[in-house]
Amino acid sequence: MQLKFSALMDKKGGLSIPATGVGGDWIVKLPSFSFDNVPENDWTMMQLARKVGINVPDMKLVSISSISNLPELGAFKDKKAFVISRP
Repeated sequence: MQLKFSALMDKKGGLSIPATGVGGDWIVKLPSFSFDNVPENDWTMMQLARKVGINVPDMKLVSISSISNLPELGAFKDKKAFVISRP
């Protein structure tokens, strides 16, 4: 199991976790405590799927520190998160 959040893309291109209300248009998947580089692996596998012709939503690897309204993440603050749009 991995920690995930629903996020909104703001007009400047940044992501924000909504404090209240309906979920966002992106899913933010954070790193795992148990396994290294899970967000990077997810991104790579989705890129591979796209290259072989599978239709996949927009996705990115972003710095966790660039996502506003996340709770304190301690050891993960300098890591990457995998974000994928909700179709």
